[in-house]
Amino acid sequence: MSVSREAYIRTKSFISSFAANENNSKRFFDYSIPWVYNIMLAHVRKELKFEKVYVSSKQTLQKNIIFLYFEFLSKLRLIFDGKTDLLFVTSSDNHHLPLSALEATLEKKGVSYAYITNKIRIYRSLRKRKQRVYFIDSDSYNCLQNNFYLGNATDEEIYSTIENSIMANGKYFENLEKQWDFALNRLKPKVLISGNELLLTHRVGMFEMQRRKLKTLVFQHGQINSRNVIYAEMICDKFLLYGELSKREVIKIGISESKISVVGKLQFADTEVASGCTNGFTDSEKKNVLIAFSGFGNGTSFSHHRAQIDAIHSVARLFEDVNFIFKLHPKDDVKYYSNLKSDNIRVISDSLFKKLNGNLKVLIANCCALITSISAIVYDAFELSVPVCILDLNNEYKNMEMTSSNAVTYCEGDEALKKALKEIFLTGQNYATIANGKEYLSNFYCEKRPEVVQDMFLKEVLNLARGN
Repeated sequence: MSVSREAYIRTKSFISSFAANENNSKRFFDYSIPWVYNIMLAHVRKELKFEKVYVSSKQTLQKNIIFLYFEFLSKLRLIFDGKTDLLFVTSSDNHHLPLSALEATLEKKGVSYAYITNKIRIYRSLRKRKQRVYFIDSDSYNCLQNNFYLGNATDEEIYSTIENSIMANGKYFENLEKQWDFALNRLKPKVLISGNELLLTHRVGMFEMQRRKLKTLVFQHGQINSRNVIYAEMICDKFLLYGELSKREVIKIGISESKISVVGKLQFADTEVASGCTNGFTDSEKKNVLIAFSGFGNGTSFSHHRAQIDAIHSVARLFEDVNFIFKLHPKDDVKYYSNLKSDNIRVISDSLFKKLNGNLKVLIANCCALITSISAIVYDAFELSVPVCILDLNNEYKNMEMTSSNAVTYCEGDEALKKALKEIFLTGQNYATIANGKEYLSNFYCEKRPEVVQDMFLKEVLNLARGN
């Protein structure tokens, strides 16, 4: 049995045991399933050893005041604003930027829409674009932590800790429910659209829509594979996917085919790659290699993530005239990179990258190679004809569709990575040809014109809105 499947079975067993207890609130546990799954995954891997993170009360107070201020402003707007046909919930650029491709078409069709977000940066960005957007505070009171330490605790001790954390979070869940209730009662959307239903803010909104017998839709962002078994807990009415590869993986997870539609990927306006500014992230006088892991969790264990970082450190020492640039995933933490001492290594946190208006495609285009785990960034590299090396030191990605293709160089150790990089530096290519990457990309995405993808996406949304 795979690690992810065992963790999922443990999660379901835990949730069902407490859901049957009348003294506990079932909906709190329904909201928390993705969080519980991540803990069980670490437990099965025997890696449930997260470091404590302390935030001063002053920092917390300042943060909460800001959140409450934006929540108050949104409630005022909700009181005076009218209804909307569609409500987009977003917590990431990957959620709302693709949807921006639909805005002009929706306005032409007379379909009203609005955004709701739990991220102040996104709220400000959408306001700047003169979009109708509301803020929902999902962070101020959340005490579900991914960084507690249980070490070699027994199952009973772990289950007890999880239960206590969820029940201690009851007021937070109720507060989040009230915010969603306030927004949905005034906006009265026909469809709620999300880029990731498994995020807590999105998940509570999905359940609130379900209680009202209203429709929900989730669209794919990034890569999906059959090891992401937690996707089986999605409650949305419709799941829109990029292509047939994703559809096959989703069906393996156990999602009903009747819930799935293949529409392709929404294309949104992006910075011109050829003329884009790299914000000083790369050096035009040297070769640059981009490293973009997804952090630990899901398909990557904590120990594997640390080993990948150490491996890059070792490889960078061999190529002193090459710049190695770590671009961190939003869920990754810069503290894991504190031991990297080489002069030719640079670590860019996701927050710094966004602060400097970094563009990921521009960064990839200015590098001669990409080193990654199983991440959706590979598709941008394929599109830009940049060779891809997948570093797998623990056999965690082995036998997956991408790693078994000739579209990437699959490296099971330092020596394999060194060999692949030497070949790339000498020839600009490697044995996983650019042509194979392009072919894989065409299979991953539906090869449809952007306007066709928009029409198919909107058709699915409007069918839901009409109750079809």
